[in-house]
Amino acid sequence: MPTLMLLFLSSGSLVLSFFLWRAITAPDKVGKLGLPILGGSKQHKNDFHQLLEEGRRRYPNTPYVIKTQGLPYVVFPTSMFDEIKKLPHQIASGQEFQLKTYFGKYTTPGTDTPAYLKVISVDLARSIPFKVPSRQEDARAAAADVFGDFSEWKELKLFPAAMRMISMMNGATFIGRELGRSDHWVQLAGSLPFQVMAGTFIISHVPRFIQTALAPIIYAPAIITKWRMKWAISGIIKKDMQEFYNAKDKKSLLRLTEEGKVPLTAALMSRYTAEEATLGRLLQDYMVTSFVSTPTSGAALYLTLMELASQPHLIETLREELREVLVDGKLPKTHLGELRKMDSVMRESARANPFSLLALYRLVMVPTKLSSGPELPKGTLICVDVHHINNSRELWEKPEEFNGLRFYELRKEPGKENKHQFVSTGNDSPGWGDGSMACPGRLFANSTIKIALAHLLMNYDFKFADGERKPPRTSLPNGTWNPGMDTKFVFKSRKWVA
Repeated sequence: MPTLMLLFLSSGSLVLSFFLWRAITAPDKVGKLGLPILGGSKQHKNDFHQLLEEGRRRYPNTPYVIKTQGLPYVVFPTSMFDEIKKLPHQIASGQEFQLKTYFGKYTTPGTDTPAYLKVISVDLARSIPFKVPSRQEDARAAAADVFGDFSEWKELKLFPAAMRMISMMNGATFIGRELGRSDHWVQLAGSLPFQVMAGTFIISHVPRFIQTALAPIIYAPAIITKWRMKWAISGIIKKDMQEFYNAKDKKSLLRLTEEGKVPLTAALMSRYTAEEATLGRLLQDYMVTSFVSTPTSGAALYLTLMELASQPHLIETLREELREVLVDGKLPKTHLGELRKMDSVMRESARANPFSLLALYRLVMVPTKLSSGPELPKGTLICVDVHHINNSRELWEKPEEFNGLRFYELRKEPGKENKHQFVSTGNDSPGWGDGSMACPGRLFANSTIKIALAHLLMNYDFKFADGERKPPRTSLPNGTWNPGMDTKFVFKSRKWVA
């Protein structure tokens, strides 16, 4: 009997080992397409910037494959931008891409719904002019917390300072000032994106066939933070929901006012069916809102401040524009389109300091044949090389130089008055994505950054700390840029002269 048992266990081990070996060594579907593969099998040791330069040089008009986070991506040339952006989500889905590559079930990316996207792109955007005055007060309170009020230079790390300011402003807007400005909420909201990022880097080194099993462990810090954030706001959301249920005139809850948080809960409940509008669904929508709004706007503010400190003459240029636009020391109740020079500096910063070398990430939902390359099987991950859009000599004069007023001057040309804005999308502005899957919150982000930047310009002098300068960028193993997050600035209070 022991011999039979030993034989059985040995045979089982051999069978299991065989299937594991097949899972590890079997070529994936993309590997069977015959496309060239750049970088070998250990992508985490490679420089994505150099890989894209090689791809552009060797395959300027055809796709190739790069492996990142343990997955093969088919990278299309910049000339394919418009074709890929027009693909409907039933053919190639950005949401399904996020769910798969960032394990959205545990982390948040890719869990947004059509109703939620409508609320962000329409209802939240509509609130921007009404909220400009109160958000200026939120910027003042956040700056007082982060930078203080002092007559001597104060040194601090710029990246966490920018993140904290944006987190407090957004928290006050979405969940109210009491909780939104608290250390508890600000720390949670600031931690979640970096916990997701850390988990994503760790899991990229795990064999794909066991990633799903290990994801709850690897993403445990992010899962715990999400639970703590939901617990913190559940009372607020329950109160909002009860108010909505009890209201005889539900449209009255959607009326926008200067004070108070935006009516996000009421807007969501108005667009969901009664069965869909559960507490769990709304809490998840609030998690998505925090996750996508804080790190992107915080990083954009950080990068813009670094460019201004690198070219101090632009600081006075923007202050002069503010003097022309402000009314009694206040920004106008608009979408802040009057700040064209500030918008240009922000847009140029986004061009010179993009978050990623790639864009238009999609998961192919059905077998698809594009104008270039072979037929792509279902499940293929695709993207577009946008590094060579931001650095195109055909599009931009001296793209290697930062020209803060580049887009201000371009908008003076006849017919281009409304083009080249910070929120613009298109094949020359890839940062927000494009088409039906473009970032729905870009108008809100635009307003947040401008209000924060205007307050800092009016109330503080700032520059690099002694011995500091704009840090060199390095590319990360998922195709994004690391802008350097240890840069030190010095700030000093200043008296605003209108």
